[in-house]
Amino acid sequence: MEVDEMDENEWKYHGEGNKSLVVSHVQHARVLRLLKYSTEDAEKSHKTSEQAFRHIQNIVDYGVNVMKPLLGDKFVHNGEAVKLPLDFVRQLSLKVQQERPESRCDKVMDTLSGCALCLPNLTQLSCCSSKAHRPPLCIEIKPKCGFLPSSRHVTKDIKSKVCRFCMHQHFKVS
Repeated sequence: MEVDEMDENEWKYHGEGNKSLVVSHVQHARVLRLLKYSTEDAEKSHKTSEQAFRHIQNIVDYGVNVMKPLLGDKFVHNGEAVKLPLDFVRQLSLKVQQERPESRCDKVMDTLSGCALCLPNLTQLSCCSSKAHRPPLCIEIKPKCGFLPSSRHVTKDIKSKVCRFCMHQHFKVS
C-alpha cells in the first residue's frame, strides 16, 4: 500500500467498535483500523502522533509476541502500524461520517495523528469466491483480564472472588 498516493474514494466504511473505526479498500483486500476519541474531550484527549503510533505498535507487538505463539501464524494477522497523510485522514473522516450509525457518532475519528493499523480484509477471501464454498466466517478474539488477584493490596473481598472483566460487564448491564 503506497501511503503517498492515498485516495479516500477508494475506501469505504466497514464498521467500528468503542475505540476504533475500520474502513476497507474497494479493490484490494485491506482494511485500516483508525483510533477514535470521545467528542466531549476530543480537544484534550488527542494523543501526539508518536503516542498514537506507539499505541498501534503495541497492538501489533501483542499479536506477534503473545497471540501468534499461542494460536500460530496461520490464525493471527497482527497487521502493520502505518503513518497516513493527514489530508487523506481528514477527507476520509468526512466521507465515512455520513455512513456511521448515529449511536456511534459520540466519538470522532483521530484526524490529527495520521496513524492506523493496516490489516488484511478477512471478510473478502479470494479462495472462497466459488458458489461451492460458504462465505468466510471471521471471528475477532479479544482476550480480557479474567484472573482473580491474590495480593495483600486487594482490600475488597469481592475482588478476590470475581474477576475485573466480569465486574465491568455486570456494571455495564446494570
